[in-house]
Amino acid sequence: MVSNNVVHSQKIERIIDQLNVILKQESTTHYGKRLNLFLAPVEDANTTKNNQRNECWRRKICEWLFQVVDHCEFDRQVVFIALNYLDRTASAAIKTEGHSIDEKKFQLLATTCFYIAMKLHSTKDNSDLQDLTADDMPQCKLRITEFVQLSRGLFAVAALEEKEREILDMLDWHVNPPTAVLVITLLINFLPQNILPSKELLNAKVEIYEVSRYLSELGVCVSSIAFNYTPSEIAYAAILCAFEACVTKIHIPLDMRLQFTNNISASITCCHLTPDSVSSLKDLLKGLSPSMFVYEDDGLCEARFINNKSPEEGKGSPVCVTKHPNC
Repeated sequence: MVSNNVVHSQKIERIIDQLNVILKQESTTHYGKRLNLFLAPVEDANTTKNNQRNECWRRKICEWLFQVVDHCEFDRQVVFIALNYLDRTASAAIKTEGHSIDEKKFQLLATTCFYIAMKLHSTKDNSDLQDLTADDMPQCKLRITEFVQLSRGLFAVAALEEKEREILDMLDWHVNPPTAVLVITLLINFLPQNILPSKELLNAKVEIYEVSRYLSELGVCVSSIAFNYTPSEIAYAAILCAFEACVTKIHIPLDMRLQFTNNISASITCCHLTPDSVSSLKDLLKGLSPSMFVYEDDGLCEARFINNKSPEEGKGSPVCVTKHPNC
């Protein structure tokens, strides 16, 4: 009979292989860091205002996508993929045209990117920690006519199909980007197995996963984070934040945190993930939900996880996204 230690060791070896592939993906021009043209500094005041409107639209699109996938009970990871497509194609369009994108074009890009992501990557939501790295979940689809309905009829089927071909060409058919959520599910496995009892370890994994995933979902809505940091950096920083934001009833010993970071540094080739390398990113993530980091008076490095709500839900379809009063 194979021991649990052997099984865990084999699992870690597979995870290390996956992470090395992801790190290699992140070093490519297709999936690596990109210039954030949503907030690029320009001399033209009107262009600056338009870029700010693009950023506002992007955030509302992101919130709306989370609302749709929750309503359909799809895995929220598809939102990360759709936003990756949108960021890459919108930036390319802004760079090519030399100015910001108008409302209707941005809406069409967002809707079509979501359609492609759903077509290729949508699965039913599965939050069971035991199945986080499973790749055999059944895929679920939405028909293209349903995306026409989501746009309130603003875009016909033919327009979505034409834009789909255009987007795939712009992406050069690189449509399998790594996501922060995927990396979180892999990195969680580097928590040491021998410090906490098995039941406490499982509870700690669940809490750390939920908090870090929530922070990564907040982060994907902010272009300055999505453009300037890789999914692995966001995932790693979110987990380190989760150590601090855990519910006080879940004790995460300091030596467990240190061994976690040491395990990653020792296991992954060319690993650039260290607490110092993501310190600025940690501050940004904490700033997105400061109420999660309410420290106790006794000085313990613990905080209360105030809530686990999703990013603010958008309302309606992408047609009404640009009508937000703050845009």
